[in-house]
Amino acid sequence: MRPLYYAETGTLYAEFEAYESARLFYEKGLENLTYTDELLAVRTIWNNLGLIYRNYYRDFEKSDSCFAGIFNTKPQNPLQPSPSQDPNTRFTQQDEYKPWVAIAKGNLGTNRYLCGDYDQAIPLLTYSIEETTKNNPFNYPYAAGKALTLSEIYLIRQEPEPVKRYAGEAYGFLEKERIRSMESKITNTYLLMQYYNVLSRCCRLSGDSFTAFINEYRVREAARLLSDPANNHFTIESLGLSSGFSDRTTFYRVFKKSAGVSPSTFRRKALEMSR
Repeated sequence: MRPLYYAETGTLYAEFEAYESARLFYEKGLENLTYTDELLAVRTIWNNLGLIYRNYYRDFEKSDSCFAGIFNTKPQNPLQPSPSQDPNTRFTQQDEYKPWVAIAKGNLGTNRYLCGDYDQAIPLLTYSIEETTKNNPFNYPYAAGKALTLSEIYLIRQEPEPVKRYAGEAYGFLEKERIRSMESKITNTYLLMQYYNVLSRCCRLSGDSFTAFINEYRVREAARLLSDPANNHFTIESLGLSSGFSDRTTFYRVFKKSAGVSPSTFRRKALEMSR
């Protein structure tokens, strides 16, 4: 359990922004490792060390080597049940390893973005988003952050459509996380600030008004809510307000202009198709 001790102690120091002390504990936890050591703790150490070298020291080469260290934690018995999960869930050690590989690739992608290597960053980031969110709701904030990084890349490249697409993905992940748990409220607030910053800059790039841009996402959210049979007991007006519209008149006007039909017609047709 030595790596676990150093992982937890290092994380405590990191939470208080004592990064130098955190680094020392993390590196101590990686000394003289064997495959009998607790792999989850080792992966946590490699990941957090990579973040410290990136964000605190700005040493991207060292950060890359830390994230790549996760690739070397492949389990010797991949089909064995994961020790950190209920043995009845059939969650194997390989199942636990794969999301960590995706996280490592995403963080390597962020490093490539920060170094200006956008062609290398894009496939790493897109792979990471797809793999980390497969049947794993706990990674929604992480995926939102990577989607926003992709938006930043396409802003630099002055390509507004992919900016909109990945910003929309980020917002969707944050909304799913909001529904799943209120514990990540601070993280979500920070990412939402990034999201709106990306949108405002994309508006300047594309020449769209910010209000029109935001309404596009409000209509998408309203369409999702109206299509869900679980929301049958809610009024159309309440779902419009839940989507971010300020009043019934604006909601009906904007929705019909975007979708081509009124919210009530859209709801009726969507529910008919779901039967």
